[in-house]
Amino acid sequence: MQRMTEQPTTFAIFVYDDVEPIDIGATYGVLSIARRIIPQIRMFTVARQSGDVRLTNDLIMRAQHGFSDCPPFDIMIVTGGPGWQQQCRDSEALAFLRNAASRTGIASVCTGGMILAAAGLLDGRTATTRRHGVSGESTPLQRMKGDYSGVKAIEALVVDNGSIVTGGGVSLGVDTMLYLLGRLYGESKASEVARLLEYDRARAANMAGLAIHRIEPVQ
Repeated sequence: MQRMTEQPTTFAIFVYDDVEPIDIGATYGVLSIARRIIPQIRMFTVARQSGDVRLTNDLIMRAQHGFSDCPPFDIMIVTGGPGWQQQCRDSEALAFLRNAASRTGIASVCTGGMILAAAGLLDGRTATTRRHGVSGESTPLQRMKGDYSGVKAIEALVVDNGSIVTGGGVSLGVDTMLYLLGRLYGESKASEVARLLEYDRARAANMAGLAIHRIEPVQ
């Protein structure tokens, strides 16, 4: 994954049935605002097939590309939502993500980290995911700890493994995207995007309460 560049960066946003709509806002939406001050950013959505994708609670969005016609990109962002469990069993989706990670940077927001774990991309690494859930149910973070013994699952705002970045849950996807923008274009640009989002105070509070872990990449 690139660091501190003025070159164009293309983000591919991986979507699927039962993604939470907030994850679209936290990823594509943040990049949309970011383009006002970093116009060299490019982004598109990709799903198994191009066309309609049914998000949670029946919101329909259109994936611009499918696996077979996915254009080149620099960073793949894996979104989260209740559909993550089906994606963890989808061999074609997991193979697509493994191939993406072998060529470019890859990041997850919320329970997108569970999909990366299922793909084997977090084996031997430290990672995070959504840490809260419905009362009485195991949280995604607890499930990551229990289901993937090769992953060191921790509570964090962001975990940066170099070519693989995992972020916390739900609205913390905004923080993950701002972290990536800071890494790519500098903290001053990330801070300006946060200000334009009117998220600067929330970002400061989140960073005060949850750590960002930077891990040396697995050799």
